[in-house]
Amino acid sequence: MIASAPYFSGGEQYLLDVAAALRARGHVVTVAANRRLASELRQRGIEAKVLPLGPKLSGRNIIQVVLFPLWWLYLTTWLATLHLRRNVGIVHCQYKKEQVLVSLAAAFLGIRLVWTEHGPLPGFMAGKRWLIAVYRILSALPERIIAVSEATRWDLIAHGLDGNKIVTIPNGILTAPPAGPPPRGLARIFSAGRLIAGKGHALVIEAMPYVVERVPEATLAIAGDGPLASELNRLSERLHLKDKVTLLGHIPREEVRRQIEASSLVVVPSLASVGGEGLPYVILEAMERGRPVVATRSGGIPDVVEDGKTGLLVERCTPQALAGAILSLLEDPDRAAELGREARRAIERKFSFAAMIDATEKVLTGVD
Repeated sequence: MIASAPYFSGGEQYLLDVAAALRARGHVVTVAANRRLASELRQRGIEAKVLPLGPKLSGRNIIQVVLFPLWWLYLTTWLATLHLRRNVGIVHCQYKKEQVLVSLAAAFLGIRLVWTEHGPLPGFMAGKRWLIAVYRILSALPERIIAVSEATRWDLIAHGLDGNKIVTIPNGILTAPPAGPPPRGLARIFSAGRLIAGKGHALVIEAMPYVVERVPEATLAIAGDGPLASELNRLSERLHLKDKVTLLGHIPREEVRRQIEASSLVVVPSLASVGGEGLPYVILEAMERGRPVVATRSGGIPDVVEDGKTGLLVERCTPQALAGAILSLLEDPDRAAELGREARRAIERKFSFAAMIDATEKVLTGVD
């Protein structure tokens, strides 16, 4: 399994969950990743090798284009060496960087190949027909492509990929005993995700003045790291929210769950216009803990959040619209509690961890 992401977020949690579960079923699993991610995976008991994949793939990065033959030669040599030592049965790629570089190497060596797509095609491809054309050509290499939501599957088909090789396997989550309801009168809002534009954290910060105006005790905590941390801090200061908004940075998954339990609701303000979502783990974690979710209608989010039943979906990505949905739950705790209970039931019915692993194992072993 190969992942080029610089940060540990939802896609990396998927990688960790799948790797650990497959290993528990007797499969030999090795993850290749950048140094930081490899270190985090090792701390979680996963065998990980450092594979310097460089910065995120970008159509504007001319250095990556110039160095492409060298990167491909390096990765082909690395994979060939690993194949000789371990007899690699399959290469499982997560993101565009390795889907370009490592897929070519795997195809050259005749190793089976599977991709997982965690969301709609990323923003840097938007409007760049040559990038989409290259991606479409390369999509012939994997024997199967796993989409984490139906919205992701249809996005790939809309971009010209072969729908017959795409299989939808929704993210799943292990369930713990139900959490108790939040304390009466609590007005704590939680959000999590990489601090990048597409996650929409600026939107929820901009919504907070409208929330605080009617619920003065309301606070917002955001977990995650990324390039926009300083900018989001400055935005909070500019809106006079320094005592209302806290950026927690990267926190372990166990702490994410504790933060969710200590909150009234969870907000996922992802922007469809900047790439959209696949099926965010933080939504599954919130619902598993029995907390209602307020989210934008982006990518695969409507696949898991049923508007008015397990959470609220915001149609317009504006601070006012987001604040209105948040306030409707903060000011009606009975409704929020009922949404949370139904969210928990939906997780138990539709997003089983065992079902996700069963389906993924079939794809990776070629028996689907």
